[in-house]
Amino acid sequence: NKGLCGREGVDSFPTIKLYKAGGRGAEEYTGPQTVKAMHAFVLEALPSEVTNLRTKQHLHDFRQGPCADAKSKCCAILLTDKYETSPLYKSLSTHYHPTIAFGEARASNTKLGSELGVSTFPTLVMMCNGKTEVYDGELKSEPLEAYFGKYSKRK
Repeated sequence: NKGLCGREGVDSFPTIKLYKAGGRGAEEYTGPQTVKAMHAFVLEALPSEVTNLRTKQHLHDFRQGPCADAKSKCCAILLTDKYETSPLYKSLSTHYHPTIAFGEARASNTKLGSELGVSTFPTLVMMCNGKTEVYDGELKSEPLEAYFGKYSKRK
């Protein structure tokens, strides 16, 4: 399709482009054409609506801002032993934005853990209208979709 290729600036093959959600443009992939390299490129480009919570003040500001502004008045806070946000959590954050606010305390942040009554990592805490609930299911796509789905219907 010469018209499409012309509009998109494609003049050689193969050309790989990543189109970002919400019409936020396209990015051409110029790296090695291996599964591992392309996978890394896609993961790096994943959008995220996750707020990094490092201190009690960050947690307070998150509760007063994004949590209070969420359509459901709910926010999910993942306390994790990891140093980077997982692709799953990034995806969930964009899928449920702006209905549920997503925060994350990384690297086994024990101060925020104790503030939320959490001592094991990873733990997901859901806060809605001042009530706190600890998620006890698997931190996998299907159970998390079902869990967040319940909260996303709240108004």
